[in-house]
Amino acid sequence: FIAMKMISLRNDKMVQEHISMVLGKNFVLCFQEKSGDVFNELRRRLDRKIGRIRSRTADYLYSQLIDTVIDCYFSVFEHVREGIEELEFGMLEDQKRDYTNDIIELRKKIIQLRRWVLPLRDVLSKIRRSENTLINTKWRHYFDDTKDQLEHVLQFFDEFRDMLNYLMDLNFANLTNQTNDIVKTLTVISAIFIPLTFIVGLYGMNFHYMPELEVKNGYFYILGLMLVIFIASIIAMKRRNWW
Repeated sequence: FIAMKMISLRNDKMVQEHISMVLGKNFVLCFQEKSGDVFNELRRRLDRKIGRIRSRTADYLYSQLIDTVIDCYFSVFEHVREGIEELEFGMLEDQKRDYTNDIIELRKKIIQLRRWVLPLRDVLSKIRRSENTLINTKWRHYFDDTKDQLEHVLQFFDEFRDMLNYLMDLNFANLTNQTNDIVKTLTVISAIFIPLTFIVGLYGMNFHYMPELEVKNGYFYILGLMLVIFIASIIAMKRRNWW
């Protein structure tokens, strides 16, 4: 008896269901939760008498059923990889958006996939080491091949972890750059208005013997001076790429 998760893609959506298989003498039973599965190619080969399935024993069919389920993991994991790459491209194009929630959702999906797939490693190892007479010794190497396939699938998780860590770093860098741009803009505005505030404060002291107070157009002169300083500050910062 073996229980496993059958995961497949239907209309670009990941579908999973629990599947159980029982190997007996000259028979194999499969129990599924839903209609539809990943065994259409096996059925076609059986119906049309293609390949060696019909000419071999039930334990060979049993190994092929398990192998077919694990083969479908590759297409599902490739779909997950494409989703991560699309998210990366989106982050590079729109660097002002916070993608933290999207990354967390992807991480949850990958953790769930790992919980479904990882237990199969021990299950296949037990089948391979089993001395049950239901499994012919000359077919046991097929279970070795299936276990190798599973090991390749499990390598995806290390790759996904590195990709998600990179996306987290990229998202943090984008948010940091956005914050730096805001701080930079505020700093530039403050730097421009510091000399203007100084002039206004000096001109507004209203001393009796202050020469500027006796000038008829002194108010307009001061406004002109402030405008010149304002424009000169912007030009100087633009030339130094500060803004």
